[in-house]
Amino acid sequence: MNIKDFISKVGQNFTSKEVAELLDISPLQTTKIVDKWIKAGWIQRQSRGVYSVIPISQHHQSIDNPWALLPRIVGDSDYYICGWSACEYFGLTEQIFNDISVAIHPFRERKSISFSYGKFIFFTVPQNAHFGMKSVWIGDEKIPVSDIHKTILDIVFNPSWGGGVIHVLDCLKNYLKHEDADLERLLAYGDLLGVGTFFKRLGFYLESILGRDHEIIKKCRKRITRGYSYLDPQVKGTKHIAAWQLIVPEGLNLGETE
Repeated sequence: MNIKDFISKVGQNFTSKEVAELLDISPLQTTKIVDKWIKAGWIQRQSRGVYSVIPISQHHQSIDNPWALLPRIVGDSDYYICGWSACEYFGLTEQIFNDISVAIHPFRERKSISFSYGKFIFFTVPQNAHFGMKSVWIGDEKIPVSDIHKTILDIVFNPSWGGGVIHVLDCLKNYLKHEDADLERLLAYGDLLGVGTFFKRLGFYLESILGRDHEIIKKCRKRITRGYSYLDPQVKGTKHIAAWQLIVPEGLNLGETE
């Protein structure tokens, strides 16, 4: 079987395991033939054991959209594009990220896998966090992505998914301007998550944007739980915001209530 026939059967992205199975060859033979195809300029390595076809018109070593590699990388695991990558998809940020954020279940020991110009960064989530999804077709691959509301929930609840507190705030501001913005649905998603800390963080952010008298602020207050939580667990800080039961980084000023 030549390379063209092989590609017609497996598509634009494939694994070394698929090469071995389809050609019925040994691991050593697989390594040799894959190396041969790489040197010939037919394919490129995207991550360990995962390859993509280089289009004839393509003159640089990168895949058009590395999202298409994910089904073969994660196997049977449940996953979805989340965080900063979903923010990029929905136009909630002007920042450009080479790395791609992926929520995955169950636990994955390898926290990142490299592809040609960046990495897939994996965040482990419980099974009940897999809601609020939409599907995006990348070539012949159907890729799950958090919808715009779940994207905001994820980055507010997990600031590291959104590139930190300031970037999360910027994305939230852009969400509020978006034609699909729906704060009631965002609250409903928070209720599904069932963690009071989310409403502390969301209310804190929204108060700095909308003011303390907005109806949504009152709804967030009714849902917060007792006890202090960090605005960003990775940048813990020492400043206490009593109104939202939050501890924020010293010097951070979003117009919050003391």
